[in-house]
Amino acid sequence: MTSLNLEKALELYSIIGKHLPENVDENLDVLDFIGTIVNNIKESGNHRDYVNAVSIMTDLSISELLEMGYEEILGLFIEGLIINQIISLKKFCESINYA
Repeated sequence: MTSLNLEKALELYSIIGKHLPENVDENLDVLDFIGTIVNNIKESGNHRDYVNAVSIMTDLSISELLEMGYEEILGLFIEGLIINQIISLKKFCESINYA
């Protein structure tokens, strides 16, 4: 998996931005941040956002992802958000008022 280009990163943000924690503490661990995203998606009931985000980050189709196990998809989700520096992406998008 590689970092997304700006267009894909903004597409990713448009899907998961509503699930990101409001406040980002400078000492916040990225895994805690990602855990909050996963919990927020679960609570929203909009599980398609989770799969769509993984699809964008991996360039795999939804049907390819659905053939995988939950743990493998979760691993791809975590890896993708780390590689794409989700906290920095959130800050960037907020700085340009991208909603």
